[in-house]
Amino acid sequence: MRAAIAFFVSVAFAGGCSKPRDEAASASSSASSSSAATTSSAHAVDETGVAEIAFGASKAVCARKRSGMIRCWGPGPSEVRDDLGQPIGDADQLAVSDSTRCVRVVDGTVSCWGRDIGTGRDQPMPTRVDGLAGVREVGTKDDFGCARTKDKVLCWGDDSHGKMGDWNGPARAAPTVVPGVDGAQQLAVGIVHSCAVVGRGSVVCWGSNRDGQLGDGSKDVRKAPVAVHGVGSATVVGVGLKHSCALLGDGSVQCWGGGALGEIGDGAATDRPSPTRVKGLSGVVEIAVGHSHACARTEKGGVSCWGANDHGQCGRPPGSPDHLAAPSTVPDVKATKIAAGGHHTCAWVEGGEVRCWGESVPGAGDSGKPVKVAW
Repeated sequence: MRAAIAFFVSVAFAGGCSKPRDEAASASSSASSSSAATTSSAHAVDETGVAEIAFGASKAVCARKRSGMIRCWGPGPSEVRDDLGQPIGDADQLAVSDSTRCVRVVDGTVSCWGRDIGTGRDQPMPTRVDGLAGVREVGTKDDFGCARTKDKVLCWGDDSHGKMGDWNGPARAAPTVVPGVDGAQQLAVGIVHSCAVVGRGSVVCWGSNRDGQLGDGSKDVRKAPVAVHGVGSATVVGVGLKHSCALLGDGSVQCWGGGALGEIGDGAATDRPSPTRVKGLSGVVEIAVGHSHACARTEKGGVSCWGANDHGQCGRPPGSPDHLAAPSTVPDVKATKIAAGGHHTCAWVEGGEVRCWGESVPGAGDSGKPVKVAW
């Protein structure tokens, strides 16, 4: 049985590190507003500021403000609007799909609203997901969700493509443990596949392997989670539609999977079923992976992106070119944090301002130019 939850205005300030794996009670695949190089501060904060940004599979982009309000744009008109109409208190992480929103609360529970992942019914108010406790991270796409506890991953919803980790079983109305994913440190949930950093930096992936996005050197169907070949020092993993990327402990980045749009970043627009080093990147402290693109932030705040640029999501005007096979620097951005998803990218710049570029950005359209978003 699921219980509707009433939320209140008080919100704990949430932040954290992007480069180290999560060892504490909070971790997020969406981005928080504190610098990746330092932990969050307990100092007084601007309640109107953006605590984190999360992305749907294609067009939805939402921000959780420190006041507890959640504001979104897309799908639909490119205007920022209230998503729920009331603040969500004690929320520590936001997960977004085009039709569902979920929050992880500081007590380790998860509540969702929109289209219910388990039943498909409309759920207008935040409702606690039964069977989840001690959650440290949550992710959702339109027809399924996954959550990470201290060392396990549980998923629920549609199991097509093996998204539950056991291949084409029945849809799961309740969260079920993904087999073979032990010691999970960080979780990334994609449209048809997901990955987790486990143990001391290995990566395991499950779901569709049609484009080699599971990273085991093949495009074979895998009916259980598999280890990504040759990755042993990952600190963070991110996933798109057909590709996956990992930030390694030495500050380099490796990607694998579908690469027809330059998603691998090695200079060749071709698939790579095994991890391949992204060209020209070093000193990276944070990565962010979108539908068919990815971005990296260095210690000095520079941001580089590669992959699809048909909506300007790599920070270049759309179609000039429509994809980038190797990283390209985003001009005029010195970031303290980045986030990507769907066909968009956002960055916090010094002073806390958030700038976004990509599809239907309010005030900029698809220009590819980073613009301030008034959340």
